[in-house]
Amino acid sequence: MGADHLELSLKGTIFNYYLLGGLALLGLGFVLLTIALRFGRVTMIYPIIATSYVTVTILAFIFLQEPVGWKKIIAILFIISGVIIINMGDKFD
Repeated sequence: MGADHLELSLKGTIFNYYLLGGLALLGLGFVLLTIALRFGRVTMIYPIIATSYVTVTILAFIFLQEPVGWKKIIAILFIISGVIIINMGDKFD
């Protein structure tokens, strides 16, 4: 997996199932985001995109065994707190 098995040719790119799967998921994410932004409130939905940093950090820790120090944990808590506070904003206005 990864760049060690990357073949730099058209044939290698076309038959790289990890790349094709990633592009398919990227396209699906774009469609779902477009639908959400069309029918939801941008000020509520868009801050949720910030949670992608949290998701990437957790998945990198689980699957790639990347270290997660206390600074990253504090940053994740700030991100989650910020998204919660922004999405609660209308309830208190």
